[in-house]
Amino acid sequence: MEHPATLELRADEQRARVAEVVTHIARERVQSYCGVPIWLDGGRLWGTLCHYDVRPRLLPHAEVEVLERVAALFAAHVVRMTPAT
Repeated sequence: MEHPATLELRADEQRARVAEVVTHIARERVQSYCGVPIWLDGGRLWGTLCHYDVRPRLLPHAEVEVLERVAALFAAHVVRMTPAT
């Protein structure tokens, strides 16, 4: 699997820069973020499954693995629910 995107905010400057691109209602409180890709059949990127926290922390590897497994399950569901063209 691809490596997840992780971001740990440590300074006001970083928070301000990230707040410009993060449009979530809680963007002022977000202190850490992890996103894993949702890959469909054929390697097509569908989106990301994201986790954020109001505490500054790095997600433990075991928790990243859970996100990756859920992303794979979600991708399988999307494929099943998408009408054939």
